[in-house]
Amino acid sequence: MPQWFKDDGKLRLEICQRAGTTCCACGPATYSMKFKGIWNKETHPKDFPTRSFPRWGNLIGATHSQTFYLYHYNTIVSTFMKEAAEWDFAAKLLRDIISNKNRRVFDYFTIRSNFDIHQTEAVSFTVDQMHHLVSFVRKISPSPDWFVGMDSLDLCKSDCNWRDSLIVNLTLLDAGTDDGISYTSPNHPTEPQKTVQKITALFSNNSSSPFYVNGAHSSIPPFAQITFEKISTATCTRTVEISVRDRCTVSQWTKWSSCSASCGAGQRRRHRHIIGNPNLNLNQCPILIQTQSCLTAPCPTEGTACKVTEWSQWTPCPTICDTLAQQLKSRTRHIIKAGLKMKCPPTKEIIQHNKECIDRCSIKDCVVSEWTEWSPCSCNTTHTTRKRAILQQPQNNGKKCPNLEESKAFDEACLDKCKPVKCIVSEWGTWSSCPRICNANFNKTRTRTVERPASNGGKPCPALKQTKRCKYKCPEELINCMQWSPWSECTRTCGKGYKYRFRNQKPNANGRPPCPVLDQRKLCKLPECGKVKCQVNEWTTWSTCSKTCGRGFRTRKRDIVVMPPEGESRCPIVVEVEPCNSQNCPIVK
Repeated sequence: MPQWFKDDGKLRLEICQRAGTTCCACGPATYSMKFKGIWNKETHPKDFPTRSFPRWGNLIGATHSQTFYLYHYNTIVSTFMKEAAEWDFAAKLLRDIISNKNRRVFDYFTIRSNFDIHQTEAVSFTVDQMHHLVSFVRKISPSPDWFVGMDSLDLCKSDCNWRDSLIVNLTLLDAGTDDGISYTSPNHPTEPQKTVQKITALFSNNSSSPFYVNGAHSSIPPFAQITFEKISTATCTRTVEISVRDRCTVSQWTKWSSCSASCGAGQRRRHRHIIGNPNLNLNQCPILIQTQSCLTAPCPTEGTACKVTEWSQWTPCPTICDTLAQQLKSRTRHIIKAGLKMKCPPTKEIIQHNKECIDRCSIKDCVVSEWTEWSPCSCNTTHTTRKRAILQQPQNNGKKCPNLEESKAFDEACLDKCKPVKCIVSEWGTWSSCPRICNANFNKTRTRTVERPASNGGKPCPALKQTKRCKYKCPEELINCMQWSPWSECTRTCGKGYKYRFRNQKPNANGRPPCPVLDQRKLCKLPECGKVKCQVNEWTTWSTCSKTCGRGFRTRKRDIVVMPPEGESRCPIVVEVEPCNSQNCPIVK
């Protein structure tokens, strides 16, 4: 008994649903078809193949008559369709479409394989009165043999007008040629081959499947959305049509042929022929051949089945992928013993298995990471930079990698931070106290603190601590000193000079403490000699510009020859920076 579940949409199972055989619309019509990928990590999170570079494969489609199709639901696919579903090798399928052009096929269209699975892509095509059906297929990669597609969608309405627009959500289909249960399952051919099936929540009872839901009848979100928009129609004069029955008379259907397989899944056919005018265009007649899948008894077990050798080694992949045909590698096996009940394949080619050399011959664009943050402000350079890394190198004429590093000049705020800043200190604190001990050797100190340190070559901080001897004059009767000598002449005639005087110990101490101070000096009162000015040497030549274009910087310096005492004159700047080569850089094509 047929079964259907929530994923089937409506509670009715339609067997062999097909579009009408005739179209009464006047003249051809041109449509735009937009393909929008919905499949991503958020909509289909279970085991999403992020590390395997998910992509949409090549889209191959055609507008055609009732006598042509790419695939049918519940029907075994052709060899061409099998290669497209398993390996995204669509060359033979496209050649088959082109070979039927101007007969069963009116127009065909393609979209190239794309790693941007979120991108909306568009293509246009034309239909006419005899070729009013549209079909296409597109593989998802990586996957065993899964694809999305459209089977014979009729754009002609029963009121003899073309559809204006249509939106269709696409679910995932299994081609029935590979038994893999996950996106990255190894190649495992289905033997015997099965029919095309819709992947539902009950597709697999294996927890490794991305569609496994532990028995719950949950729906699987659509994988893509198709939007059809009518662009234009040709003007024509409508005439009275002769019915198909009057135009082309056909015989009754023959009986169904025997199943093509003696066990497992196969196909059977029936046909009818044209009665009357044998030269009539086939496009003016209804369908003449019907194909139907058939399921016979299960294939016999070991002992009665056909015996074959192990597969041979794969043929090597081509070193240069210059044609689509070279993207295949093959292996063969041979019949050892024919089965008792099951017929062996009549030729070796039937059991020959072809596989696309994906790793070597598929086109891969360069993939890079996101930009890093801009490097922070630094006084050691004039530019900030950011970088990105290559995640995948391009292969087989894929899109080349973009620039991996960018730079730009620091802004004015950063440049201001790099100007020389001199040190700023607080006022001196009070002197520490001195002990009132006769003839003791003590010092007193005072300090100040740094309020702003020097940076970027600015004037350094002065001394933060001062020390003086404590001056406690002992009474004369308590010390053993002779009289002071007269003061000496001043050591200088102007500016800052000193006078000195001396004394000696008394020869007989009589138990008194020794003389604590034997020499003294004092500052002379002299006229100023003129302030000492800071002296610097000549500027060096300007350095080479840091950039040849796009605004760089250059510097020059000079040294301090005479440093004035603290508190007198200030030295001028010793480093200068100025912009250079501000013209725009040429654009590299």
